[in-house]
Amino acid sequence: MSRTKIVTIVVVIAVLIIGGVWYFKHSSMAMNHDMSMSDHMSMDMDGMSGMDMGAEATKSAMPKSATAEPRVLYWHDPMVPGQRFDKPGPSPFMDMQLVPVYADASGSSSGVSIAPETQQNLG
Repeated sequence: MSRTKIVTIVVVIAVLIIGGVWYFKHSSMAMNHDMSMSDHMSMDMDGMSGMDMGAEATKSAMPKSATAEPRVLYWHDPMVPGQRFDKPGPSPFMDMQLVPVYADASGSSSGVSIAPETQQNLG
């Protein structure tokens, strides 16, 4: 092999290595940026955002009896509803907030109810 071909191969390999290092460095920075954005989003959901301020203003304008919120029994992840948590926060299973289950919620967990007449007709 000639010296020119060897130098060309070495340069190509060096460029590929440098390009790979640059790519992985920037893709890991993008993942860290996405994670920090989700942290900011969860903080925004807990804090006062524009929509929350509107809801707060509506609550303050309503009489106290109309603004009474139902008692929270527990929180759960909608994707893993069998697991219950004592306090709100991010789900350990998914990248989402836990959802409250209130004391006055209906007894059916699926949210679907079938009238007794329909059940009788089905057999």
